Amino acid sequence: MRRCVHQRPPKMMKRIWKTIQKNNSHAQQIVLLGLFPLTMQPYSHKKAPRLWTEASVWSHFLRKLGRRAWGSEELYQDALQKYAIPESLAQPAIEKLYHMNILDDGLYAEQLLRQCQRKGYGPRRIQNVFRTKFLGSEHIDRLFPRVLGDEQASIGPVAEKKWATMPAKLSQEQKEARLFRFLVGRGFSSQAVMSVIQSLRGPTIHHAAYRQPIR
Repeated sequence: MRRCVHQRPPKMMKRIWKTIQKNNSHAQQIVLLGLFPLTMQPYSHKKAPRLWTEASVWSHFLRKLGRRAWGSEELYQDALQKYAIPESLAQPAIEKLYHMNILDDGLYAEQLLRQCQRKGYGPRRIQNVFRTKFLGSEHIDRLFPRVLGDEQASIGPVAEKKWATMPAKLSQEQKEARLFRFLVGRGFSSQAVMSVIQSLRGPTIHHAAYRQPIR
């Protein structure tokens, strides 16, 4: 005798069931359940919550660190918010990783800074990245004098690359306006942006260009 297997409902049945749930009360839905076989009722894709142990949390953290570098607070927040790891298990594992020098926030901040500079980010954008990675103010205070000192040197290659890709049909004013918005969006200060535009296009800057809409 063949075993009866409940299959997932067709799309039409799903739509009908959602309409019933939307337009009828709870009592009416119970009555209407009798009109729908089990194979026509919605199929749940949700998994049961994982039961974490000390060993599984430790293995989880090692797998994450094997893929890329993490900061201690970033890894901790990821464990709590994304994977629902209990704080009582996550905190001791993070401290153990830190004492074993597997986690090093100072080294991670240096790596993150170099990565942002390779992407052509300015000081404000780098500062926002540091905050999203939960790096403390001590790392920002330690590294940002270097970032601010390198701003004028780092903005030049970014501006030149963007300028070279501007469409030829744009006017001089439109190119300057587009470059201005691009560099400010990358996190560079307006003073540094104005200075690099002057070096690219001469000493005269058409300030009205930055208010002119781009067609």
